[in-house]
Parts: sequence; C-alpha cells; structure tokens
Amino acid sequence: MHVSERDGSLSSLRLNEDIHDYVCHPKYSSFLGISIAFKKTSITGMPADEEKNILAELEALLAEQLVDNMLCVLAAVVTENGSREFMMYTYAPVQCEKILGVLNETWMHHDIKFTMQEDSEWDVFETLLI
Repeated sequence: MHVSERDGSLSSLRLNEDIHDYVCHPKYSSFLGISIAFKKTSITGMPADEEKNILAELEALLAEQLVDNMLCVLAAVVTENGSREFMMYTYAPVQCEKILGVLNETWMHHDIKFTMQEDSEWDVFETLLI
C-alpha cells in the first residue's frame, strides 16, 4: 500500500500485485469502477474509525460476488477525499451490473456507485500508475 499527502489530504493506493497475467488480457476488457462515499471521515479525508469495519465488510462482499468467481480482476483500491474506489476489469459487464444493482438495494450503509467502460488496453489503470 502506498500512502501520500496532497493539499492536506491523504491518498492511499493499494495495487493488486498478483494480476500480471491479467493486465491487458483480452478477456478482461471492460473497466468497472465502484465508488463508495464515506459517511464520516477523519480530518485527512480517510474513513473514520467506526466506518473502517463496514468498508472492510463491503470489500469482502465485493470480492465474494465479483472476484472470487473470476467475473472480475481487482486491479487497485484508491482511498482519498472521503471516498474509496475499487478498480476492476471484467469480461461480463452485464452480469456485474446486475450483481451491483442487487448489492445497492441490499447494502444499507452506503450508496454503491459504479461506472463501466470498454478499456481493452487498461488505460484507466495505466493512468493511475503515472
């Protein structure tokens, strides 16, 4: 995990170092960004202590529903400015949208926002690394 400071706010980047075989793999050509806005933040923009366990529970749920069954590959997790974004790549965007729709209806703690776009060259991920 890499933590840096910018304009008084912390930024945390956690890269999945086990995805070398998947980067730019033609099967995983759609970018899926899942964004969670924190309800309570510390002064640095990171989640407040009481929210950390809830976010860990959500991350485990996302992993179970999207990553463990190989629908998605988790590329990175970015935490900054009062939010956390899960950066994934998938071969099944329609199925992922359905899963996230159900999660958004059943998850009581946060609104789960997501974006999906074609990104066969993994440009979104590459931009993160620059």
